[in-house]
Amino acid sequence: MKAIIISDDENAIKKIDACLVDAGYDTIIYRWLLKALDNIEEIAPDVIVINACDYPRHWKTFVQHAKSSMPEKTLRVILHAPEHLVDEEQKKADALGVAGVFHSCDDEGLQTLRAALGADETRQMSDSGQAEREDDAAQLFAASAPHAKNAAIFTHPNTSAFVTGSVSFQNDNMVEFAPDVPSLASGLSSGDCIDEFSYKCNGECAYSTAEVVSSGLTILLKLSSEAA
Repeated sequence: MKAIIISDDENAIKKIDACLVDAGYDTIIYRWLLKALDNIEEIAPDVIVINACDYPRHWKTFVQHAKSSMPEKTLRVILHAPEHLVDEEQKKADALGVAGVFHSCDDEGLQTLRAALGADETRQMSDSGQAEREDDAAQLFAASAPHAKNAAIFTHPNTSAFVTGSVSFQNDNMVEFAPDVPSLASGLSSGDCIDEFSYKCNGECAYSTAEVVSSGLTILLKLSSEAA
């Protein structure tokens, strides 16, 4: 059984990983959502644990994509989310079939994670294969490949498609965005508002709303003055 962890919090990664391994899962860790998105169908995980604190504006679209890309698979998605997850966000999590939400990586939070995994049942299933796993070379554990320094993503305001790419230029609140798949970014016009723009800034995730200034092979965006 395989599980993907998507988080940029090193301390959380270690504790979540230990919990999943203890429950019998082979783990694959990604620190950037775009890389996980690229490989989700190839890996075909049984469980995804995603840190909604790191990706507050894109976890919902990611969950939709993950589930729709593997309709034949029973995929269990679990959120690591802030305790003050608002009612509207909780409703969206329920509507998307999220298996559980845990709010911390302390004993209580990890117990909630185990409950969402059905860890006791999982352990019983995995114990029978323990010898085979020990005879194998090693458990599958793959940290994500170095992510693009200027990777970026937004949700198309007209089609709701995930548009991935990179920031090729930034000057104050003006950025030039180069889409990986230009056709997914088609239909944007000057003045269109993008509610969910996420990008890497000095190795950290940054979030902002944006306005389309011009579009073409690359897209010029004006970020809001209050990036989250």
